[in-house]
Amino acid sequence: MPQQSSSALRVVILFLAVCTATRGLDQNQAAGDAKSNSAAPPASQLPKFSSRTDLVMVPVIVHDRNGAHVQGLGKDDFIVEENGAVQKTAVFEEITTAGDTRMKRASAPGVYANTLQASSIVAPRINIVVLDAINTAFTDQAYARRHLIDFLQKSAERHEMTSLLSLTRDGLKVVHDFTADSGVLIAALRKVRGSIDMMSGENTDALITGADAAAVTSEAGDIQSFLEASSARMMQQFAIQNTIDGFTAIAESFRGLPGRKALIWVTGSFPFQMTSPNDPPSARDFNQELWRAFQLLNDANIAVYPIDARGLVVALPEASTRLGSTNIRTLAPARLSNQAATIETMQSFAVATGGKAYFNSNDLEKAFEHASDDSSSYYLLGYYRQPGDNKPGWRRLKVKVTKPGLSVRTRSGYFVNAQDKEPPSGPSEEVKIALRAPMDFTGIPLAVRWEPPGPDNAGKRPVRFDLSIAHEGLVMDANDQNHMRFEIIAVARRASGESAATFSKTVDAHPSAQTLAKIDQGGVTYRDQMQLPPGEYSVRFVIRDLLGGRVGSVLAPLKIE
Repeated sequence: MPQQSSSALRVVILFLAVCTATRGLDQNQAAGDAKSNSAAPPASQLPKFSSRTDLVMVPVIVHDRNGAHVQGLGKDDFIVEENGAVQKTAVFEEITTAGDTRMKRASAPGVYANTLQASSIVAPRINIVVLDAINTAFTDQAYARRHLIDFLQKSAERHEMTSLLSLTRDGLKVVHDFTADSGVLIAALRKVRGSIDMMSGENTDALITGADAAAVTSEAGDIQSFLEASSARMMQQFAIQNTIDGFTAIAESFRGLPGRKALIWVTGSFPFQMTSPNDPPSARDFNQELWRAFQLLNDANIAVYPIDARGLVVALPEASTRLGSTNIRTLAPARLSNQAATIETMQSFAVATGGKAYFNSNDLEKAFEHASDDSSSYYLLGYYRQPGDNKPGWRRLKVKVTKPGLSVRTRSGYFVNAQDKEPPSGPSEEVKIALRAPMDFTGIPLAVRWEPPGPDNAGKRPVRFDLSIAHEGLVMDANDQNHMRFEIIAVARRASGESAATFSKTVDAHPSAQTLAKIDQGGVTYRDQMQLPPGEYSVRFVIRDLLGGRVGSVLAPLKIE
């Protein structure tokens, strides 16, 4: 990753202050509501709608000289700057989280929802532990698991809500859903078996020393290095894309959970910077994908804590090193440079999201503890961007505390993205990831209820569904006659994973004033049906808001006799 990027990565949470949806917005109603406003209630009784509010929210952690959290500060103790200009703080809140807050999936008989309900009004302390098997050597995976088990055994009394995930070449896996029971997590961890990382079998030394065409002509050994470097580079690009897709799925899955979340990324890591003079024209730098991942993580209020699963790292070559004599002389310096780039990658993820990277240490337990403790208390500051200040680009953020002897950690900036007048056609990358992700996406709260199947028709039975979308999940553009536009995608899969049926629909409506009064009360309910033969199915519903960009999904099992 370019140096100028690594120290300045962060994205804003753009709160979409919207009230959308309608209690009975079916296909016919969506098309006709814009015309039927003769019975509209008085203007004074209508709910107030806003298409977009550019409120920049900045979570801030404050420590004293001993590393302890500092509480009791006030709004006037902070100074927030954007691109060097002081901003007027419009929102200020000191948040103390509870480690013993329980959460459960919102449910009702026959209803499948993607929301979580907390057991108290106190914000829960949430940890998301990700075991990275894509970028971590097999032996290092076992080493990291042992340290994580030791940490959980010593901290059983913490009662923090923790979700355990695994990032593999086959995608993101849920090892265990949220639980505050350390014993349950330890049992789940002990069942985890390491998997081969994506760079296993590749000669990464040939990759980092950069065998080039000139070297190929010098000796036969370098021909092999060149071929191995090409193979390693291809596998590295697959590893990078799979890693970014994993972070995208995590951000979208936990976006709807309240408060700041700590994502503890246990990884062997690798440098995301892919461009060098020796790279072929087809090589990718993945910068756009990385910025998008950072944006999604920050929108979800997730701080990343990369922990190097390798512990202490040395750059000396082993006896098994496969390199020609030309490159063996440059191996140690190249490995040192590669390690520096790896650390830069870890720090970039941390700085981008307000977390902290831990590396070159065998004390992994301490790293787990610090990452978990960070969300125990923090301050939430917010300010409004100036009206019309929508020029796309990077905005530097800096937060200062006026009291001496205190240190501040927060995100380092955010992006203002260009607003597309017309979203690109076809499924977005987030939708594709949502359809195959093992977890529900929570950016748009929604629920699905099946109705009894209809009569058989040529071997298939119609099954109607009610899809309820919470009013806060969608954007309504009040400046365009209350325009709302979202798409619904559903895929029904058999137990084998084979697709049995698909569904796709775009809702484009301008609800009437009368409908707006219902919108604020019950949300949108979309009704339609799928045609399926008898059998058991896992049906994944995905909603993408085409005006606001958010994505929600839910898995609704279905059995047809």
